[in-house]
Amino acid sequence: KHNPAIRALEWIPKVSHLKRKNFENTAREEGFSDFNFTQLSKERNMVSAHKRAHYHPVYYVEPYIGNEAVLGFDLGSNPARLAALKLSRDTNQLVSSKTITLVQTGEPGILIFNPIYNGDGALYDKEQRELNLRGHTLGVIQVNEIIKSAYSSHVQTLKAAGIDFYIFDKTIAEDVSLVFIHSSRVRTNDTAPTLTKTEALSGIVY
Repeated sequence: KHNPAIRALEWIPKVSHLKRKNFENTAREEGFSDFNFTQLSKERNMVSAHKRAHYHPVYYVEPYIGNEAVLGFDLGSNPARLAALKLSRDTNQLVSSKTITLVQTGEPGILIFNPIYNGDGALYDKEQRELNLRGHTLGVIQVNEIIKSAYSSHVQTLKAAGIDFYIFDKTIAEDVSLVFIHSSRVRTNDTAPTLTKTEALSGIVY
């Protein structure tokens, strides 16, 4: 409630294919009658998750209102999300994903994973961590809300005018690296143009 940049907090269990139906049926019995493990198609439509050895579905999300679309979404179906899941699992550390497009909003965001393991088993190496992984807790962070919050909370930025503000992610390909635009407040009938990083760096910049 106090930080709009935090889009959601979630529980992501590791589920084998043999247990998929049990998890889906349990969720349906608890009131989510249409619950299913899902993934995005190439056309970005939500479809039933393809068969794989293990799934990493969103099995709990708070708040639920506004995040209904992600319930059941298999994070293992997306390469960027899966890479962060595995790195978090193998290192027993908090890990952030690269910038991704959020399922809920279509806006750029990052995911912060924290691994949870079964029991008190030895977790000294990668093999033991993979064997004992129970799942991940997950924080979903919406990038544009971080910037909006910073702008609205800092008195000096409220005085600034005549500046278009662009944020690029240097860890991803340039053609998709633009993650946020804040249009100048002196613009009244238009918005700041969408620029590539090269175009943005060609003018007066900081």
